[in-house]
Amino acid sequence: SSSSSSSSSSSRGHRVARRQQPGAGAASAVDEYVFDFGGQRGKSLSEVIRSEPKYVEWLIDERVYENRDNLRRALEAHSLLGGHSSASVDPSHLANPLPPAGEYTFTFGKYQGKSLTAVMASEDGKSFVEFLIERRAYEKGKFPGLREALEDHGLLGVQAKQHRTEAPSFAPKPKAPVRAAVEDISADIFKLPRGLLLHRVYSCETSWKGNHYEPRGWRRGRWTYVANVAGGTKLLACNLDGSADGPPRPGCEEIQETDLSSEQYANLVSTLLDVEAEESKRWERPPSATLKHMHWNIELRPRFNFRGLVAGEAEPYMSVTMVHELVPPENLNLGALQASEEVADALVGVKVYPVRTEKGDPGQIYQICPREPDQVLQLTEAKREQMLAINMTERSRRSWRDAPLGALIVSVAKHCNREGGFRLDYLASDLRPSLSSINQQKLQQVPALEWTTIAMGIKKDTSMPSKRQSLVAEELERLRAKLGWQHSLQRVSRGTPSSITFGHLSKPTAVFGGGHRGVPTGTAVYGHLQRSGPFRIAATSTRRIGRLRGLLLGEASSTEMRRAGEILAEVRAELRTFGVEFAPALGDDEAMSWDSIGLDSLAGALDAADLGPEDAVLLFGARSLGSMAEAIRNRIKHECLLRGSTDEPRHLANQWVDFANDGVWKTQQSSRYSIQNVCIGMLSKLGHTPFALDVSAWRSQPGVQHGALVAGYDVCHLKDTAGRLVHVAVGVLVSPETGEGSTLSSISSVVKRIEGETVPADHLRRIAPPGPSRGKLLIIHRDGRFPNDELEGWRSYFEDELKDSGAALLLVEVVKQSCGAPRMYKRRGAGADNVEEGTYLKLSDDNVVITSSPDRVPGTVKPLHIKLRETLGEVGHEWDPMAWVKSIFDLSFLHHGSLYRAPRLPITTHFADRIAYSVAKGGIIWDEAVEQKMSGSQQPWL
Repeated sequence: SSSSSSSSSSSRGHRVARRQQPGAGAASAVDEYVFDFGGQRGKSLSEVIRSEPKYVEWLIDERVYENRDNLRRALEAHSLLGGHSSASVDPSHLANPLPPAGEYTFTFGKYQGKSLTAVMASEDGKSFVEFLIERRAYEKGKFPGLREALEDHGLLGVQAKQHRTEAPSFAPKPKAPVRAAVEDISADIFKLPRGLLLHRVYSCETSWKGNHYEPRGWRRGRWTYVANVAGGTKLLACNLDGSADGPPRPGCEEIQETDLSSEQYANLVSTLLDVEAEESKRWERPPSATLKHMHWNIELRPRFNFRGLVAGEAEPYMSVTMVHELVPPENLNLGALQASEEVADALVGVKVYPVRTEKGDPGQIYQICPREPDQVLQLTEAKREQMLAINMTERSRRSWRDAPLGALIVSVAKHCNREGGFRLDYLASDLRPSLSSINQQKLQQVPALEWTTIAMGIKKDTSMPSKRQSLVAEELERLRAKLGWQHSLQRVSRGTPSSITFGHLSKPTAVFGGGHRGVPTGTAVYGHLQRSGPFRIAATSTRRIGRLRGLLLGEASSTEMRRAGEILAEVRAELRTFGVEFAPALGDDEAMSWDSIGLDSLAGALDAADLGPEDAVLLFGARSLGSMAEAIRNRIKHECLLRGSTDEPRHLANQWVDFANDGVWKTQQSSRYSIQNVCIGMLSKLGHTPFALDVSAWRSQPGVQHGALVAGYDVCHLKDTAGRLVHVAVGVLVSPETGEGSTLSSISSVVKRIEGETVPADHLRRIAPPGPSRGKLLIIHRDGRFPNDELEGWRSYFEDELKDSGAALLLVEVVKQSCGAPRMYKRRGAGADNVEEGTYLKLSDDNVVITSSPDRVPGTVKPLHIKLRETLGEVGHEWDPMAWVKSIFDLSFLHHGSLYRAPRLPITTHFADRIAYSVAKGGIIWDEAVEQKMSGSQQPWL
């Protein structure tokens, strides 16, 4: 591993190696050292560190290196010996650290009879163990001793240990000294020392017209070019291998590293690594894992992203993020498709990988381009002869020679829309489709592609924290060696000095009926609701007290009819305990059956049930709906939304119950928690408030009466049934019920169709109206970046409406990145674990990365990167400087749609995505009626 880890001394005097950074010469010694003695004869030290870490510890404890100078130098270069020659191995320095533990032997699976240590020595074995941990096999009581062995190897986090109910069944104590478990928080952020630009850098004028707010790099010949670092009209050119003696073209001027600011330096170095990672044939390395899906082996290839950061007093840093690409095998190709215009048009925009050739895997991803007027769609003998006359690999030549006449041919490119771009003709059988979720959605629209329904649902690997850390460190070490850097980069952590600080936010407090307070998560919420009631039950403003009915869609069995009636009765009884009464009506105790599943007939089902906007309905989907269930669910929900006249703001509240999910809804006991979700969701959709949030922690001084309110918004892009692209601005306002105080309870939305990505100024004022905003602290959450026109709109709004009232306006960006934000880790002994929700790292007072997801998730939790873009007005000293960060974290808990799956985003931006999704999937044309019904306080998006 190339990343550094903080060292700590135990109070018992345990020996811990001090981390050193090997120089280039030392690294060479490591690479050259091969054991010439013992059971590891013929293996390199690096191999033994990975496969037999206990053997390396034994070498050091027994001072075997004292009479072997080459071994001693190699151990020192690996930083496994401190300044004294008596240090023991610090497991955090090993590539695959495993502290000594009792030998657990597997009694099941393909590794039956093998020890855990032996299984962990191979990549397949590690994947098997990670699978067991992700599925929590150790909690099922079937495998005595497995939990303890995983814990002793540092592979389980503290959360699993807290739920341990039985004593270790074997647990022989390790012979090596027991090391104190030192908890530390670290992140995939690395300090960038000066001096990493080993070759000349030139500044060149450019006419490039791309975006001007983030760096972008590309390789052309021997030169790597980077834009948006030295200004919009300048390119920086670097020759990374030192093979060029002069500038890349006339007119370029050499610049010195000292000419670059810390931000420019961080952006340049990060972008150079980004390009190098993409251009260095990363697919020649083995995949990090292979997924078995049906009869296919899907490879997972890591893709890294590097971004420059500045922290503290303008210190340069770099964040590293990673996602996995799902790489399909050769037999998962497009060769079975018919060569028709319908198929070719449906394939436009689909991302594809060329098949492997004798030169290896190309590692490139292309997109299928629209047909050109003279493009050949089907293979003919003339086209075959034309292609065989071209210089190509033997594998490609064989494909063109043996393909049947009439085979589908498509044109691909890296960027189809780029004028003058280079296109390539491929046989469809030589193209493997990308298995990203977006690409799989596109493939569903391709006629006669039978395996798409099988391929749908393949998920990317959720790498456990230790594995993710290791992959990032290995990639950085590979790039370091290739670029000739002498020292490894230092990973930031809470235990090492840096300008980056770590901290933790406490969960907010929920407020229920009568002012009672409690935790806003899980079963605790429902218990508080049952004891104290909802925070607010809205006054009836309709013509009559509404009804609660059940509607069973599809051909239902007698069991489904019975369960629908039982669930309907349970929900009605639960809502009654919360103070919600429904008008009694004949037949309301049974669900009405509607067998017709045509999408256009669903409005008739609501008419037959005599349901209007003042009512509520439980929609039951029978198992017989099959693949039609999602389309029917989305359409009837929109029919519920459009109930009533266009001038009436209310709509028909509804909740969906899917009987295809037999494990949940089969019995009263199995559906207990799901019914709780149905009830709390129905409360919100009827316009009531199940619970509010106490945000007094946003203040640094108690007793201040000036209130705060938060608004968030996003622009969603979707198509209507006519295929037209529609841009919809969705805003959500969260405010106190009375306009003052520290309890946020009122949630309302404003939805408006707009032109393009930028929200116009008049709609910004509707998202956060001046009436309730005057004199308040108004925090605005933007999903993504604020365009310049929106920034100007907020400034004008503040000057015109809010400044004189003493209000302050904080503009906060929830930054989106292709690979996400840098991950954070909690170290326990030799292993890494997820950090707790609320953990944050602060790059500066206006730049923070925070985790808002629970730590008990598969893989490594994804944090949010948030920035305070601008402050308008004077924020009083009574407000905590971290109030804007707390607003993001706390509002991720104000979710009335589920007690057990809180969103990662704050509801201000999360609900915007939900609204767009529900409209896009509902298959209706966007109009003013939809805008009006979506706006209000009923929360139809839940």
